[in-house]
Amino acid sequence: MMSELMYIRVDNIEWDIDDEDLDINLNQKKKDLELPTTVIVPVADIVDRSDLNERICNYLSDGYGWLVKDYQCKVYDALEV
Repeated sequence: MMSELMYIRVDNIEWDIDDEDLDINLNQKKKDLELPTTVIVPVADIVDRSDLNERICNYLSDGYGWLVKDYQCKVYDALEV
């Protein structure tokens, strides 16, 4: 059985970064982190879409090293170029 692969376009990502998370010694600012506000997330083997939020948040935090406060998303059955 082939697994179903979906693509989720995650927009308006609001990263969970407080000023105390930044390195003050390096005079680091949120904008200096260059974190994306839009990411395409591939997701396979979703039985129901109720665990989609956890999958998206895990993908983003694992890939970029920061937690996510909020986002908007749209699910695609195929990647549109």
